[in-house]
Amino acid sequence: MTRNRTGMDRTGPDRRIPVRSSVHTFLGFRFRFRSGPNPENSGPDRNGPTQQPLANTTLTPNYVLRSLIAQWCEANGIEPPKRPGIPRTSKATSASTPAERTKIKSLLLKLTSTNPEDQRSAAGEIRLLAKRNADNRIAIAEADVIPLLVDLLAVPDSRIQEHAVTTLLNLSICEINKGCIVSAGAIPGIVQVLKKGSMEARENAAATLFSLSVVDENKVMIGASGAITPLVVLLSEGTQRGKKDAATALFNLCIFQGNKRKAVRAGIVPTLMRLLTEPGGGMVDETLVILAILASHSDGKIAIGAADAVPVFAILHLRSNVVPHHSN
Repeated sequence: MTRNRTGMDRTGPDRRIPVRSSVHTFLGFRFRFRSGPNPENSGPDRNGPTQQPLANTTLTPNYVLRSLIAQWCEANGIEPPKRPGIPRTSKATSASTPAERTKIKSLLLKLTSTNPEDQRSAAGEIRLLAKRNADNRIAIAEADVIPLLVDLLAVPDSRIQEHAVTTLLNLSICEINKGCIVSAGAIPGIVQVLKKGSMEARENAAATLFSLSVVDENKVMIGASGAITPLVVLLSEGTQRGKKDAATALFNLCIFQGNKRKAVRAGIVPTLMRLLTEPGGGMVDETLVILAILASHSDGKIAIGAADAVPVFAILHLRSNVVPHHSN
């Protein structure tokens, strides 16, 4: 997901390529998946077949479509299509300017300071550099800033935490940086911020976990780190943006079968049912795709049945198929 928030940049290659498709889940709902540089940007304002006005035009990143394809391939014993990307053995080279490299080195020294003011200002400046372009993201990683950012996740200063986790989010947009972030031991620190940080830091922590979970082996590590319960909490009590960050992270993590049980035990199904019936229906699409993937697990089926979800699904299904009557 992308968002226009100061110090953040979620516009990577996968978010610039539009994907227009329809996916039918076994629940009977059809979803349009389309990526864009900013989920606040409006998509089409009407449903294609019915021309019914859409209550919510939020654009859903194409990671969801890719994950559904992977799930279908797994269920049918088919090798999933290989995801194009940078080979793990390749070495990316930054084209950042000498001035930017010098700036990064000076900020690196300030990050190691024992003065919280120095750390806060340096972390904020690195956050902006990481937002600016891909070359800076590579240069920051090459300068070994990532381990220092991981250390800052544990400091008591909430603003430093926000800068650190958001910088890691920006850096994770670069594919080769994902491995560096995980290797630096960032996941436990990100989870702690997700549990106890400010609301902005928690939302950005959720978005960072989503970004890292694009790599399949990271899904297992993130699930084992205790991330799922605080993601469910954020899904329940976060802002609209935070709920969407939590939803995309949970969906991606639940592609791994073992994480589905963790999510169910964390109480995700009652939370999803509340979101389905919220006034305005701003989370309906995200909620339904998560329920669809949870229903492929026995614990998920039991929890969905216990939540008496079928009548709600039926009402939503009827609403989605209503064609408005136009009088002459």
